[in-house]
Amino acid sequence: MRARWHQVQQTLRLSAEQFRSVVEDRTELICQFKADGTLTFINDVYCELVSIYTI
Repeated sequence: MRARWHQVQQTLRLSAEQFRSVVEDRTELICQFKADGTLTFINDVYCELVSIYTI
């Protein structure tokens, strides 16, 4: 059971690292939001663009 738990944690960690790598290396705006329009995630490019237009 413990070995399986370790394997699941390792798989999740690798998946999160791959996701971060893809999102951080993109030059496009990336955002995620709920059905009501609430933003739940924005990447650095999105942040940079918003800060340019809000200064």
